[in-house]
Amino acid sequence: MNTELYNKGRWKVPIKTNINRKLLIISALIFTITRLIGDIALFYFSDYQSFYVFGWKTVSFLAFFITVFLFEFSRPHDEHQILNDRNSENFFRDLKKVLLIVPGIILLQIFVPSRPFVSEQFISLWGIIIADIATFYVIHASIITGRFLYKWMTIRRHSRTKLYLKILVSGTLLISLFMYLDFAVGTKDSKAINIFITLLILILITFVFLLSKKNNWILLLPGGKKLKLLGLTVLGMGIMFFSSLFIVEDYTLGRSVNIFMPGLPELSGITLIFASIYFLRLFFATIASLPTSNIMEKRLSELSSLTYLNKLVSQTVDFNNLIGTVTQLAQGAVQGTASWTELYEANTSNTIIFSSYLDDTNAGDLLRNPLISQRFSEIKEPLIIESIPEDEELSKILKPLKLTGSMIVVPLFAGNNRIGTLFVVNSEEFGFEPDDVNVIAAFSDNVSLALENARLLKDSIEKEHFKQELLLAKNMQQKLLPQELPNFKKYTIDAFSMPAEEVGGDFYDLGLLKDGRPCILIGDVSGKGMNAAFYMAQLKGVVLSVARDAESPAELLKKINSTLYKSMERQMFITMAALSVDIETGIITYARAGHTPLIIKRNGSSKLYRPQGLGIGLADSEKFNSLIEEEIIPIESNDVCMMFTDGLDELENSRREQLGIDPVLELFNKGVYNNATDALRDVKKLIDNYAGGYRQSDDITAIAVCFN
Repeated sequence: MNTELYNKGRWKVPIKTNINRKLLIISALIFTITRLIGDIALFYFSDYQSFYVFGWKTVSFLAFFITVFLFEFSRPHDEHQILNDRNSENFFRDLKKVLLIVPGIILLQIFVPSRPFVSEQFISLWGIIIADIATFYVIHASIITGRFLYKWMTIRRHSRTKLYLKILVSGTLLISLFMYLDFAVGTKDSKAINIFITLLILILITFVFLLSKKNNWILLLPGGKKLKLLGLTVLGMGIMFFSSLFIVEDYTLGRSVNIFMPGLPELSGITLIFASIYFLRLFFATIASLPTSNIMEKRLSELSSLTYLNKLVSQTVDFNNLIGTVTQLAQGAVQGTASWTELYEANTSNTIIFSSYLDDTNAGDLLRNPLISQRFSEIKEPLIIESIPEDEELSKILKPLKLTGSMIVVPLFAGNNRIGTLFVVNSEEFGFEPDDVNVIAAFSDNVSLALENARLLKDSIEKEHFKQELLLAKNMQQKLLPQELPNFKKYTIDAFSMPAEEVGGDFYDLGLLKDGRPCILIGDVSGKGMNAAFYMAQLKGVVLSVARDAESPAELLKKINSTLYKSMERQMFITMAALSVDIETGIITYARAGHTPLIIKRNGSSKLYRPQGLGIGLADSEKFNSLIEEEIIPIESNDVCMMFTDGLDELENSRREQLGIDPVLELFNKGVYNNATDALRDVKKLIDNYAGGYRQSDDITAIAVCFN
């Protein structure tokens, strides 16, 4: 496990996670059976109240308790889980587990017969067996509860959490030790000890309150989850209280647990009392947060909308898609019922309408009513109309669309020029709060920026053909490719990329896998030009983020597909190939995702390698992972490998004839290469000679490896 990443986790398992948990399960079963057999044997062959029996109880209890404790507290956590432990879904999952296990204690109290435990001086064999079985369950349930408290108090920790936890654990063990010694040696003043223990429990309960004070996370829960948490905490308080009562007080279950091990009822019961207090604290925090649920959900919606809008502005070049999405985001930010945007075309009287949640087929015609545009043409700031029915003019226009509540009108500007108007409607009169106007005001600035960026980009495409932008994009894209490939002692690497237009969708890079092996990557985004270039840039970032976590070329391609699949447009895909080199073993490993084959020249003969694989973005992880294959190939001195994109074999001459792969293989068969640069120099000559100056129709990229 990555230690640095593990230490960033919000809770740390106090036991090493490399303990063999299967061995712990076997050990717990052995100790359980041993305890049962030993108790039965002592019942028949010894005085069950003797000192030797007491020692046997102590040793066998500690063996079982420590084993179960190690099993529960050494649960392995992968890096991804640790970084996401604060997720409320994980809390609810753990809480439900505790609330399913602990009620078993109440069932034990109901169904365990009381006759074997009428007198502590007379214990039947049946009573001993029942005591053992019931107590095994109580121990496990209390340890699971303790683990739950420890984990989530640590995750929601504050500056004194560590100190308070030490006090809590020490105090609980001290109480159990007092009760153990009281049984073992007896005390002359048990009343004083009881008063001391009661005071100590009250002090520890106070520390539970202090430990669980950091509950701001509840404020961020949606209303439905708050109600769910409220119900679970009430249920948890009841379950924990009655369970602890049955264990600690003079009930059948409590007597049976005390027979198993003196002091254990206090240890288990106090743990459950702590859980009850913890749930009480969460209950009060949830009650206090309920009035703010709607406000918090609304603010989160606003923040989410603005965050998404900023991302949209930087990534989207489709003007129509952008404005339609912006209209919906504005509506969601203030929880409106419907929305639409008017855009005014330059030097014309035309108005373009983009609407959201308006199903009426006549909506566009109704909203183009010139009275609406004229009414709000001069406003400079967002305007709120609290009641549409009180405005006869607007009411008459919007009534057919059943938009008869309240409205916010937002002017959109590009610089000092008015470019449009955004309308958001609520179905209720006075449905908007004054703060909504401020939110829309901040939102409109981003909207205007988005619209202006899209408009400028569109105008630039129409008027300038992206001349300046594409030149800049070309320089930026070249910087995304490796500026210099590293030198290795036993092999050389070289590459080239020739885009068909100013920018292209071909990609190559060299990264390191998890075990440190170099991995050479080549990719080809479907299509060419700007759209392909954007995906190529995105691919670069994904490769950088996942390469270090992959253990093989195939796993790297799987991780890339898993990351990109849902974010790619359906008509787009990427073919890729990955080649790892292990000089120490003399082996290369090759995998491809629908890409062109790998060429390997050996002893004057070239061969193609085509392991199975599907293009990135064409299928979900399950299907993609099931199709991809790896090919392991031994390498020898003077072997040459080349990976390339389909722009090479599909290269056309003036007669529109494609080059194909055979001339490339023939070239390699004839050539003698001491390094990768010489091999690629011949490939470039082949391209120039065959094309003869004819315009290149697709991007061409090749990367060669020559083993010395």
